[in-house]
Amino acid sequence: MSKKLRNVIIIVVVVAAIAGGYYIVQQRNAATQASEDSQVVLATVERGSVEAVVVATGSLAPERSESITFSTSGTVASVLIEDGAFVTEGQVLATLDDSTLELNLASARVALSSAEAQLARTIEGASDDSITAAQASLAAAQATLNALYEGPTDEQIHSAELQIDQAKNSLWAAQAARDAAAGNPLASSSSIDQAEAQVLNAEVGVELAQLQYDQLFTEPNETTIKSAELQVAQARANLSSLLSSPSAEEIQIAEASVEQARISVQLLENQLDDLELTAAFDGYVEGWDVNVGDLVTPSVPLATLIDNSAYHINVYIDESEIGQIAAGQNANIEVDSFSGQIIKGIVESIDLVGTSAQGIVTYGVRVNLESTDLALRPQLTSSVYIITSTKDDVLLVSNRALRRDSDGKYVEVLGTTSVDAIYLETGLVGDDYTEIISGLDEGDEYIVSRPESFTFEGPFGVINVN
Repeated sequence: MSKKLRNVIIIVVVVAAIAGGYYIVQQRNAATQASEDSQVVLATVERGSVEAVVVATGSLAPERSESITFSTSGTVASVLIEDGAFVTEGQVLATLDDSTLELNLASARVALSSAEAQLARTIEGASDDSITAAQASLAAAQATLNALYEGPTDEQIHSAELQIDQAKNSLWAAQAARDAAAGNPLASSSSIDQAEAQVLNAEVGVELAQLQYDQLFTEPNETTIKSAELQVAQARANLSSLLSSPSAEEIQIAEASVEQARISVQLLENQLDDLELTAAFDGYVEGWDVNVGDLVTPSVPLATLIDNSAYHINVYIDESEIGQIAAGQNANIEVDSFSGQIIKGIVESIDLVGTSAQGIVTYGVRVNLESTDLALRPQLTSSVYIITSTKDDVLLVSNRALRRDSDGKYVEVLGTTSVDAIYLETGLVGDDYTEIISGLDEGDEYIVSRPESFTFEGPFGVINVN
């Protein structure tokens, strides 16, 4: 072949290739235009980021919310706030009448002081005067018993004899005075009667003196001796108790009395504290309608204390998805009242035990909201998108284009003579896009949506798709 002919052939081939390429490009543009005219929507495989999310709905809840109640019953004595007021932790909101409790507390404090004084006396023990008196009582009782055993002494006998003589002398003097009055013609009858009475009294005195003398020589009976012995035993026991006091038991009893009195005071002080209704934390009071003179009872809510310094949402995730959720995951929250406004959040906790309802098990998940300028309110309905996984710089295909059959997931593409199915190996699935691991390359076109039948112009002519 000559060199000239070879050059001609090369030129012809190049021109044909250029023409063919131009033809293919023109046909593709024509197909795209035909697709648009036939409502066929095409997209291109691109690189980007994809997020896998679990979606749930719930209501906004404030950081803390608590019913305001008195812990005791009574009559409202003062009201110190109004509805909607912002209060701080420990601030007094209202009080109950305390007159009766104050009196009871004063009485309990007096009883405590008395018990403490008694304990001090018990620990100090018996005084010297008490011990001396007990010793004297024992000596007297012992002397009485000894006298019963030993009989009268010479001194007792002599004393008894002297008492008899003294009584007789008194009788003789009385008799002489009576006789003188009776022999005096001037004496009145009353003076004579008085003199006679003095004689009778003197005679009784003589008889009593004689009886006392005779008793000295009378043997004491068993009852008398036993009684005297008992008196000695009691006096000795009393002295022994004083000398050995205080015992450990006595101190323990006195200490118990003090503790009991102290507990009574503490209980009344606690009840007095209960008469003040205070705020458990900083927040706003909602639904407050309390007036002086109202009767209140324990545990009956008077209002609600709300700490709206932060918000969270409690959502319930199906058991099929709960395995994807973990504390610390980021979330996007959209409040229905502020459509289009996204609030950032983070998963704080997940319930350990699920709840079963009609055979469906769900787990509670708490999502904390970051601070925002939006005017949030409790109970606002919100959608929560928990981001369970993120991948960057991956090939993406629109979820609208994905289809599935028995062979797997696929997308449709415009072929040279038909619409072809390209099966894909996919990865992370997001709300709008899915990661492509294999099956398509970056820049490849695929059908997002199409009518059931349409026509397009392929490289070899018009193609009908039914």
